[in-house]
Amino acid sequence: MSNNNIGKYDILKYELIQTSGTIHIQTPNNAANFTEVKKYVIEQTPELTQMISFYPSGLIVFTEQTSHRIETRTNVPLKKLSDSEYEVEFPDDFDK
Repeated sequence: MSNNNIGKYDILKYELIQTSGTIHIQTPNNAANFTEVKKYVIEQTPELTQMISFYPSGLIVFTEQTSHRIETRTNVPLKKLSDSEYEVEFPDDFDK
């Protein structure tokens, strides 16, 4: 992760790194209405894109993408379904 403050927050402690292809995260049903998802572009250059998304369910996803790597951090664990597919696993004690 690049040297910015977002990567230092302990709340985003679950990390995925992909060096090719894409990462797709299946979100909970209550996030199906994407107009309720708050997305913010932190930085966007030809070399780097950084975004953070806040879902109504409490899920937070930070993504940093370069031409060689996609790094994703979340505040909840993700279950791997395939090489590029993951689903959110909210802990029983999750409090948004």
